[in-house]
Amino acid sequence: MGLPLPGTAVRLDDDGEVLISGIGVFRGYHNNPEATAEPS
Repeated sequence: MGLPLPGTAVRLDDDGEVLISGIGVFRGYHNNPEATAEPS
């Protein structure tokens, strides 16, 4: 394990889910708009 890259944020949600945001994180599923549209 290591540290996140600069510009990346990592935190734990109240239910224990790991939330990651940053330039290297995708916004949806490749060629799968149905999965992308599902609420998180």
